[in-house]
Amino acid sequence: MGTSVEGIIAPRPAAATPSAVEPNLAAAAPALPLRAGHIVERIVDGDLVLYDQNRQQVHVLNAPAAFVWQLCEGGHDAGEMAAALAEHFPRSREPIESDVREILSDFSARGLLTT
Repeated sequence: MGTSVEGIIAPRPAAATPSAVEPNLAAAAPALPLRAGHIVERIVDGDLVLYDQNRQQVHVLNAPAAFVWQLCEGGHDAGEMAAALAEHFPRSREPIESDVREILSDFSARGLLTT
């Protein structure tokens, strides 16, 4: 059973926000991804939940996306992240590299990374 990137990030507008603006999901991720300073993270019922203070949006990450998020500290490129992810979620390397690129692109499009 493989891990799919579909549904990795489930954006949910905060209760005070009547509507959320859909991000451009084609954004390119930085070479060495770094978490944006306006993102607050918490573990809720076993899930990593991110709160974007600027957009007032909540994002719930699945396990592979949460793993990648933890590596977004400005010192790892997508290839290094894929190698680390492959150690924890054994599967063929090619789909994992593609998944990591998609996850990072999604993070970037949603404003979760610094540019």
